[in-house]
Amino acid sequence: MERDRYVDFLRAWAIVLVVVGHWVITGLERHPDGTIGAPELLATVPWTQWLTLGFQIMPLFFLAGGHAAAGSWARTLTLGGSAAACPP
Repeated sequence: MERDRYVDFLRAWAIVLVVVGHWVITGLERHPDGTIGAPELLATVPWTQWLTLGFQIMPLFFLAGGHAAAGSWARTLTLGGSAAACPP
């Protein structure tokens, strides 16, 4: 049984979007006294809250991971393995 490259792509894409999403919501600002603050962009600029709809990635990540795990489980059963046995 071959690896499903599309599922691999979805898992990698989900991780990239999680990192980018967290990076985007942080906006650094320099205060007049020279200190640097990092207010949450979603609270500071309300229209950006709609952008979070495009970053609902965790369901995709878990579905792709479950699909990959199911393939691994099916392969193990095909080769005569079980949940209790140690991998060869």
